Amino acid sequence: MVPKLVQAAAVLLAVAVLTSCAGHPAAPPPDGTGPYAGVPVPQAVPVTAAPALAQDFTLPVDAYELTSQQQALVQNARNSLTDSCLRRFGLSGDLPTVFRATTPPNAFRYGPVDLGQAADGYHWMKDQGRRQNPHLDADQSFSPVELDVLSGKGPREVHGLPVPQGGCAGEADRALAAGGGSTSEPVLAEQIDDSYTQSQSSPQVQRVFREWSACMARHGYDYATPTGPSEDPHLLPAPSSPDPGPSGKEIAVARADVACKDSVDLVAVWSSVEAAMQRQAIQRHAGQLRTLQRQNAVTVRNAAAVLAAAGGTSN
Repeated sequence: MVPKLVQAAAVLLAVAVLTSCAGHPAAPPPDGTGPYAGVPVPQAVPVTAAPALAQDFTLPVDAYELTSQQQALVQNARNSLTDSCLRRFGLSGDLPTVFRATTPPNAFRYGPVDLGQAADGYHWMKDQGRRQNPHLDADQSFSPVELDVLSGKGPREVHGLPVPQGGCAGEADRALAAGGGSTSEPVLAEQIDDSYTQSQSSPQVQRVFREWSACMARHGYDYATPTGPSEDPHLLPAPSSPDPGPSGKEIAVARADVACKDSVDLVAVWSSVEAAMQRQAIQRHAGQLRTLQRQNAVTVRNAAAVLAAAGGTSN
């Protein structure tokens, strides 16, 4: 699902922003480090009801990550800055500055949870961001000279002008991070968000997984955990294959999935365990996360100022 747009370093974040909303949190560090290393999974936590609407679902670590709207704002500003830099060299990649906020990142965290989502089967994993940003499908290509100036990996001088360190992409990131911001990947926040994986060893979560699996079996489907359907190659075509959209079987599985989640209160239990784990991790790393919040605020202010000066806004 990676568009041709990502040929340039300047637009890598566009893909990260738009696909992060459609998948699950990244895997934990391979070396066993991170905020959950050596910390036992809670045996039992109080269960809080999940919100009625999937898009309203939040977790504690969300406070330390950019919202979908802020991500779109920063990407639009980054591309605006990058294009301005390219124009100094008589070049232009015409990078889009019309990225829209995608579905909130937790809306599909536990797979489909209502019949509206089930109507799309499990295809949200592949195309949710693209549906809200159809311009990503545009055939965006760059000449070798443009790529050199974008990345800074080519000649140090182009058309008589010095290429910025890190190219136009690096120049844009430095402008967005000026005054204490940051465009670096928020590693700690993403590791805390891996409560999604870590929580699956919780006795409470394993119990509702077993109950969900038994419910699915009564519907005629054999899945051990709720992640099973979205990983089933018999439901979703291979990434390289033509995709006709969700099949009748895929939608039927998704509808049964929703019904079984409701019947065992799966989302409320799983999310309550995740939230408890995240709160513990946040408390242990409070200082680092406060710094991250300040950096995010500065970056967003810088992005808004860039777009205001350019006469544009994030949608």
